[in-house]
Amino acid sequence: MCRDPLLNFDQRIELRSDKNAFRDEKTLSIDIMLDLPTMKGFHLTDQASRKRIMAQRIYDEVPEIVSRYNIPDFDSETFIEDLRTWIDELGWR
Repeated sequence: MCRDPLLNFDQRIELRSDKNAFRDEKTLSIDIMLDLPTMKGFHLTDQASRKRIMAQRIYDEVPEIVSRYNIPDFDSETFIEDLRTWIDELGWR
């Protein structure tokens, strides 16, 4: 989500429990806060720079946030390793 930092929006992080007929699932929702002036500063054809900024924020923030939560039957270390490997292999950083 792109926001002007001067507006002081808070990052939403929420761990929800979703109960359905089959099992109790946990869902972690995270806002990735992107600087609006920075993102607007790129020319519309410069999608690669925008993608790199977003990938870097995901690379840095998601592991930190995921590691704060204890989610049953979820291997956070493997998830973080896989996420970072995937971003690196795509060349987005």
